[in-house]
Amino acid sequence: MKKNIFKNAAPVGLIAIAVALPFSTKANEAGQATHLDSVLIQPSETVTLSQVIDSAINHAPESVQQEAVSEYASALQRKSNTWLASSPSLNFNYQTDQLHEDAGYSETETGIDLPLWRPSQKKAWGSLADNAGKTVANFPALLRLKVASRVRKSVWELEETRAAVNLAEKELETDKILENKIRRLVELGDRARLDLILASQDVLSKERALLNAKAMYQEASLHYTHLTGLQTYPAQLKEAAGSGPIEPEHPELTTARLKIEQAKYRQTLLRKTAGGQPVLSINARQETAVDSSENLDSVGVGISLPFGSKAHNGPEYSAAARDAAEAKSELILLRHQLETALDGARIKYQALEKDIVLAQKNLQLTTRQRQLTERAYESGEVDIVHLLRSQSAFFNAQRELSRIQIERGRALSEINQALGVTP
Repeated sequence: MKKNIFKNAAPVGLIAIAVALPFSTKANEAGQATHLDSVLIQPSETVTLSQVIDSAINHAPESVQQEAVSEYASALQRKSNTWLASSPSLNFNYQTDQLHEDAGYSETETGIDLPLWRPSQKKAWGSLADNAGKTVANFPALLRLKVASRVRKSVWELEETRAAVNLAEKELETDKILENKIRRLVELGDRARLDLILASQDVLSKERALLNAKAMYQEASLHYTHLTGLQTYPAQLKEAAGSGPIEPEHPELTTARLKIEQAKYRQTLLRKTAGGQPVLSINARQETAVDSSENLDSVGVGISLPFGSKAHNGPEYSAAARDAAEAKSELILLRHQLETALDGARIKYQALEKDIVLAQKNLQLTTRQRQLTERAYESGEVDIVHLLRSQSAFFNAQRELSRIQIERGRALSEINQALGVTP
């Protein structure tokens, strides 16, 4: 009788898998942690905010529009420089009596039609072309301002999440030191085991907080990389606050005004082209008469003057008037939004300047409170709960001070963004 040599193999295999699984899981977690740390963007002293914006412009989806806008302006300019209102056309006519009397009569006529400009129509096209040229000239400043807004938001989000990670790491390290200290006291019998349990729970809580902070930092880093294509961000983010009111040359205001002008020029152009174009016709005719061996040649010139009423171009003219009205309302709304954003950012900055002084004083008080509570705990005057509470208050004060400092820098960026100022 054969003995089954695989009878005991399954338990051995399961044991091997069970032993290897924790190590595999830990290795996987370590790999994920390494990947997580690799995508965390770090600040650099050699990178400036202006360089980041330049890089982000190259990755901006709107950058592909510049060539199309420029080509449109060039097409309008070429149109306004032509000596004809539109493309000429050739005409050819041939007549014969072969299908009727067949007496030998024939007529051949060849001509060309030349569409002419109406009075001031060419000038209207030129005005429209000049408007498009101004739009092209304003496009780089407008694009830079739009991209600067995204970059400013992204870098301050990076700074905020990175500060949160740094503070969470310090808090976790402090809690671990306290946990080890209490563990030694428990082993010596100077503290109850409950103190160690509470300290260990606090360490676990801080580990979770650090994990969440790193996840937010990673998300901000990925967004920054997709936006700029860079792996570092400027260590110096604070900008000099712009002063004064919003200038008329603000790129967004300039764009809004150019839209109003464009709609007005379109109205003028439609008014000048009402009814169509005058056409100058030049033709040459050759006739072969009946019972004649000679051809009769002639040259003719004609002109057609179309006329129309508002019923024919009324819809297009009304649409242009509607666009002009919408552009005017957009300009008014935009100016209101910019002024509101500017006033709000300045008010916020002034409030944060005062708040930062209070936050610094609060940090000094919580630092002193923490020191006194640590001494009281060592002497047995307070329990572990009071110590953990004072330690938490100390780090919360640090966190609040960091938040206010970041919000102050963000407010400066918002002031410059509303003013249309870019690095």
